[in-house]
Amino acid sequence: MRPVERGDQPIDESGKPIRFTKYQEASPYLKERLGKYCSYCEMHLPAGLHVEHIQPKSHYPQQKLDWNNFLLACVHCNSAKGDTDIIAREYYLPDQDNTFLVFEYADDGSIIPHPKLTPQQQRLALKSLALFNLSQNTCPENDPRLLQRRETWEIAKEVHADLQNGATIRTVKRLVQAKGFWSVWMTVFQDNPEMLNLFIQYFPGTCQQCFDKSGKPVSRSGGVL
Repeated sequence: MRPVERGDQPIDESGKPIRFTKYQEASPYLKERLGKYCSYCEMHLPAGLHVEHIQPKSHYPQQKLDWNNFLLACVHCNSAKGDTDIIAREYYLPDQDNTFLVFEYADDGSIIPHPKLTPQQQRLALKSLALFNLSQNTCPENDPRLLQRRETWEIAKEVHADLQNGATIRTVKRLVQAKGFWSVWMTVFQDNPEMLNLFIQYFPGTCQQCFDKSGKPVSRSGGVL
């Protein structure tokens, strides 16, 4: 998962915080801040993204219109999470932790807890993956998130080779933003600090404080990781 920052509550033309009357009204602001990507699986969706309540509105109706309770989710991640009551300390979430330190991505499309995590951290990482049906044990083989992640991995490897053979960064930027799956690109290009920093910039809302000058992940201030 890409660590993200949604920023402060949007303001209107007079400089006052916008008070949403329907949570769907937050969608254009979230897309502007975070890009048109699922906050959990990282799939790029020009249309069809949902305003996702971190704390489900069925359990916490007082947070139904709370900007700080919103992220973006595809239908698959949103449906998998459902109305699960979220206790923040029991999950790694992209707006709270540096989730790029938590998970490891492989060329078969799988996502697993990073092997450097402690046993307790790995347990929470697995629980976080299971929440969205992203783990090896819960993600169906025909799941479009898995299939597209595999496809993006193959494209990222080709682009990695093409870049060494003279492909322009401008071309890479367009492709990366169109395909999504930020963590795949960060993994494939882990040996290229210049591209890592560009990927961090290319995707709106990526948490800058989660990375050092060489594009390597560091612990997030205020987060568990």
